Amino acid sequence: MGRGETPETCQWDVAAGEFKALEDMLRPMMAFEPAERPTAKQLLESEYIVKWAMPAWERQVERKSALTEH
Repeated sequence: MGRGETPETCQWDVAAGEFKALEDMLRPMMAFEPAERPTAKQLLESEYIVKWAMPAWERQVERKSALTEH
């Protein structure tokens, strides 16, 4: 949990396929040869980032923004 988060606001929401998408993103990042590793652009376009990481980050930003408005 991050600063200011509670178990109620920071939930582990592991949807079907999320771990597989994360593994599919991480495995190529560990390639020995740098030329075989994905680019930052490719990673940002990965299923994990698009489907899970960015939406979660956006929700977190909205929550924090709502807290600072009051």
